[in-house]
Amino acid sequence: MATITVRDLDDAVVDRLKAQARQHQRSLEGEVRWILQTAVPSYQTWTEAMQAADAFRARFTVREGSVVDDIHEAREGRDSRW
Repeated sequence: MATITVRDLDDAVVDRLKAQARQHQRSLEGEVRWILQTAVPSYQTWTEAMQAADAFRARFTVREGSVVDDIHEAREGRDSRW
């Protein structure tokens, strides 16, 4: 496993990280490790990243005839039922 050093980190940032680590019941090092692991995607290829983005987009796309679609239509004044 690799080790990294971050120099010149503002004291206020470190204090916030420590508070967040306590809140999550982790050490400071564990909190920073978790933040970095979740911030950097684990996709090995551009294709994998695009497939994940497409799956995300498909899940949250408004489909015609759905309840969400009805709400969007109502907000835009296109549906008299609302």
